[in-house]
Amino acid sequence: GKKADLIVVDSNHPGLLGGNDPIQQLVYSGGPEHIESVYLAGEQIVHQGRLIGWDLVELAREVRSSALRVQRRAFS
Repeated sequence: GKKADLIVVDSNHPGLLGGNDPIQQLVYSGGPEHIESVYLAGEQIVHQGRLIGWDLVELAREVRSSALRVQRRAFS
C-alpha cells in the first residue's frame, strides 16, 4: 500500500462545537490546538497534540541559524 499523510482532529474540542456543519466548523474555527494526531508518510509524528521524536531545542537552534543566514543574504 501507499504511505499516507493524515491528521486526526479532536472534534469534541469546545472550539469546534456548536455548529451544524463539522467541516465548516473546522475550516473557519479550526487551529493547531484542535489537532490530536498527525501521520506523515504513515509514521505518527504528533500524539495528543505534541510532537514526538523531535528535539525541539535543536530544531529551534536550526531555525534561528537558518533565519540569520537568510537575513545576511537578503541584506548584504
